[in-house]
Amino acid sequence: MENNTFKIVTLGCKVNSYESQGIEEYLLKNGFKESKAPEYIIVNTCAVTKTAEKKCLTKVRSLSEHFNATKICVVGCSSSIRPEEFLNIPGVNVVSGNNGKLFAVKELLNGKTGLILSKKNTRNEKFEEDIKISNFGKECRAFVKIQDGCDNFCSYCIIPRTRGNSRSRSHEEIIEEVKRLYKSDYRELVITGIDMGSYEDPNDAEYKLDDLIEDIIINTPDDYRIRISSLETSQMTQKLLDLFINHSDKLVSHVHIPLQSGSSEIVKAMHRKYDLEEFVEKVNYLRKHLPYLALSTDVIVGFPGETEDLFMETYKFIEKLKFMRLHVFPYSPRPGTLAASLKDQIPGNIKKERVHRLIDLGNKLQEEYIKFCNGQTFVFLAEKVIKKDGKLIYQGYLDNYLEISVEYEKDILSKLVKVKVDNGKFLIV
Repeated sequence: MENNTFKIVTLGCKVNSYESQGIEEYLLKNGFKESKAPEYIIVNTCAVTKTAEKKCLTKVRSLSEHFNATKICVVGCSSSIRPEEFLNIPGVNVVSGNNGKLFAVKELLNGKTGLILSKKNTRNEKFEEDIKISNFGKECRAFVKIQDGCDNFCSYCIIPRTRGNSRSRSHEEIIEEVKRLYKSDYRELVITGIDMGSYEDPNDAEYKLDDLIEDIIINTPDDYRIRISSLETSQMTQKLLDLFINHSDKLVSHVHIPLQSGSSEIVKAMHRKYDLEEFVEKVNYLRKHLPYLALSTDVIVGFPGETEDLFMETYKFIEKLKFMRLHVFPYSPRPGTLAASLKDQIPGNIKKERVHRLIDLGNKLQEEYIKFCNGQTFVFLAEKVIKKDGKLIYQGYLDNYLEISVEYEKDILSKLVKVKVDNGKFLIV
């Protein structure tokens, strides 16, 4: 073990990745170094599903066994739910929830032990301004956190309890960070938050998400691009829709819109704040102007009361809207949520079978989308390069979020280049 060294392990969402980067920058600026034999380990946890929670506990136990003399700090959603369980793991000295992650790390460095900082009431938090970034490691894209928390209380979701109330960062602070990251030559910025559509400048209640995106576009140079990580249809204003259409040179041709269910009955039971008709209308409006726009979504199967007929409503809705990519999750009861107490819980074998059916549908829809795009040109960000048989193979994402590999003899790493879809293959123009 080396003194004044650290290792950060991040599990879960883009917001966690951003916050871990901010913690890393703080440690590096204060004379600490990353190491494979660290003195300190910080684990940033997730609790979006029961499986995610189990993975976090398993990971911390594994780190504890492998680095038996290391001091560990556990932060994030999972540690906000079961702080005592994490603290009982040998080597874990400090446990915190989401707000105060950097403070928890400082307490670890100050030698504190047996410390639980997780709050039982997270519904009156302020935006944590002490975590900021100026780079995003060796990546070609960087995340920009604009908002935290959620006030929606969907009946299946524990995040409003673990992340707290919705709260936003000042737009001036965001724009300054955007400028710093562009100066560091990150070619793609991913705008992220827990519930981004609820963004509201803390100093100006009239300044909303669409205003912020417009200002980010204004401050984005040519040959750089912006990706919005996730948007609810109920929060997509007409102005925001038109920004996608009128600034397709900077806003990527991809939108991630969480669906969760394509059954009106299940949507209502989930306490989702939209109706499916509105969902279709906004998607159709975008596609009318951006015919090659790619859509991705999240879907939960096996929600309590989801009969085979209701599941098929979701299946057909997804098929109709032709999502390019599906993220499919089996419903898992989360403690303290309304859905956990509902009757008609679905057996695990049925949930598993429905997950596989939707994954198969998602693969089919992606193949159809690629065929539909034949002959079209998109913009590729080369994020990684490998050598194979003496040739350079670049890996990365198109602006429509298709992950591809292309062979090219020149150095295009970290650059945006045009790629043509040619009968299922991708060729640099």
